[in-house]
Amino acid sequence: HDDFKVASDTVKAVLSPDSTYACAGGNDGTVFIWNTTTGKIEKVLNKEHSSIVNAVAWHPEGRLIASCEKQRRAILWGE
Repeated sequence: HDDFKVASDTVKAVLSPDSTYACAGGNDGTVFIWNTTTGKIEKVLNKEHSSIVNAVAWHPEGRLIASCEKQRRAILWGE
C-alpha cells in the first residue's frame, strides 16, 4: 500500500487470533489491517494518533485492537 511507511528498519506486524488479518502501525500515526489471504488492506485506522505507532496488539477474541504511539498515547479500536 502506497501510504504504509514505517519509521524503522524493523516493523512488527501482529496476526489476529484466527490469523485472518495482520495489523501494523505506520510512521504517520495510521494503523493498517491486511487480509492475510488476499494480501490487501481491509481497513485503515487513522486520525487518532499524532505520532509514530510503535506497537499494536489484538484482543484475544479479535474484536479489538490496541495501538500505542511514540508519545505514549494508547488507542483502543473497536468494530
